[in-house]
Amino acid sequence: MKLLPNTLAFRLTFWYTLVVIILITIAFNASYFLLSKALDHDMEQDLIEDIGEFRTLYQKAGLAGVKQEISIARISLIGHFCQIAVTGLNESFLASKLFFRPW
Repeated sequence: MKLLPNTLAFRLTFWYTLVVIILITIAFNASYFLLSKALDHDMEQDLIEDIGEFRTLYQKAGLAGVKQEISIARISLIGHFCQIAVTGLNESFLASKLFFRPW
């Protein structure tokens, strides 16, 4: 019983396929690693910037100002979520009732 053909065409196809699979795997892993590093760096920079803004706000308005800013940011995030969740639908009023909750 013969499992695999032993022709030159089959062997060349097998090796080319194997090489392509390996190269695609390497390219995917490299892309994933680079994108992950870039996103981590961007998020870290954004958080550092936010810390600076909150530090300045705390110095100017105290803890009450920081709490107010955080509550405004939460409401803004929920509003963006509602907008994304109902894109293309005519149920914006229903979605705003479901997702817009004061904190």
